[in-house]
Amino acid sequence: MSTTEAVLQHVPYHAQLLASIAELEYAPKALIQQDSYIAGLEQWTARGTKKIKALEAKTKKEHQGYQIRLGATSERFAAKLTGRKAKFEASVSKAEMDWNEALAKEMQEKSQQAMLETMITEAKAVRVGLKSKAEIYKLTITDLAELYKRVFDGPSLAYPEDDRLEYQLQLAQRQHTDVQALFGRESQAQSFLQAANSALLLCGSKIKEALSYSRWDMFGSGDKAKMMKRNALSAAEGLAMQTVMNVQQAILLSPEVQFVGDIQIAHGSIWSDVIFHNVISEMAFHDKIKTSAQNVADVQLKVRISRRTFRIPSDKALSRGAADGAARGGESPDSRLGHGFERGSRRGDTRAPLEAFRRGAFESASAGIIPPEVLPTNIPPPELPPAYIEFGTCTVPQLGVIFSVPIGITTDCLLGSPLASSVAWGSRNPFAAALAVGS
Repeated sequence: MSTTEAVLQHVPYHAQLLASIAELEYAPKALIQQDSYIAGLEQWTARGTKKIKALEAKTKKEHQGYQIRLGATSERFAAKLTGRKAKFEASVSKAEMDWNEALAKEMQEKSQQAMLETMITEAKAVRVGLKSKAEIYKLTITDLAELYKRVFDGPSLAYPEDDRLEYQLQLAQRQHTDVQALFGRESQAQSFLQAANSALLLCGSKIKEALSYSRWDMFGSGDKAKMMKRNALSAAEGLAMQTVMNVQQAILLSPEVQFVGDIQIAHGSIWSDVIFHNVISEMAFHDKIKTSAQNVADVQLKVRISRRTFRIPSDKALSRGAADGAARGGESPDSRLGHGFERGSRRGDTRAPLEAFRRGAFESASAGIIPPEVLPTNIPPPELPPAYIEFGTCTVPQLGVIFSVPIGITTDCLLGSPLASSVAWGSRNPFAAALAVGS
């Protein structure tokens, strides 16, 4: 079945999908708004629950106070005897009023809470309907994409513009995949450099610790200082090995990372530490530890410089890096990532025109506008894709024309392949050959 026949066959189904999409396109945003509305109501309910607990405690306290005042018979009798009955009755009335006021506030808050719970129940019921519509909308969008894919994907005779747009989309998708992989490697390399820097900081700290114990050891502080010095140097050596391993891992992931050099940690020996132990040997070993400290500081500086030079730039920096790299005619980490970022970001720019064209093809077919079959002609080649797609030229002897073709589609492929012969595709649609080879 040709592409034109497939379009005509699915025109009613396409119209049905578009009508369903138009009817339900509000649902996803409405679902998000409804979720936000429910979350707000639930927050108010949570605050109301805390407030009700406080009001219940206050009501209970006021009621207890009123009961105490009301049941104070001895105090009431004393008030009668002393002529303060009116004052006592007033205090009882005030306690009753305070209790009634607290009870009224509690009941009012509970009434509001019940209203909020009713609103939440109703809102959740509305959400169920919106969620169902949003899922149907998502499935309809998927069905529409599948329809376009089933009808248009691959080379087509009657729609050369679709082949051009589809080729651009496929190229952008490949570039997007490449740049994502590049970002992943660069990010991992950055993580290894960060780990190397952290290990170096700890290594430098252990070297300083060893220097401190070495000073004590030179003045005969005993075996404890020797043991602490050896432990510090042993820990520093392990951290140095960890640093080198992390840098090597970063080098494997990215060619931009440079080797920072070896890290030499001073070692003691049984001859200098035990058999020939004296002040001179301790001073010599102390100097070796100083040399190790300087070595660690030098390597740490190199790692810091490498981390500053090699970084994961922001989107703006990527775009700027691509422009700078083009202006200089060379490649830096930013320009290398920037070119990939710009190419990968065009994926969305190429998808929308392709979908718009395919929708337009169906709408034209529903209006009775059918494109003619493509035959070999001398019509000029189609409009070239954006500048980031490279093109060569191909001569078709049978037709006597020269047209542009995407790089990677050879002349032999165009002239000899049964899928992509010049007679089959015509001079107007070289992109069909690219799609035929790629499919």
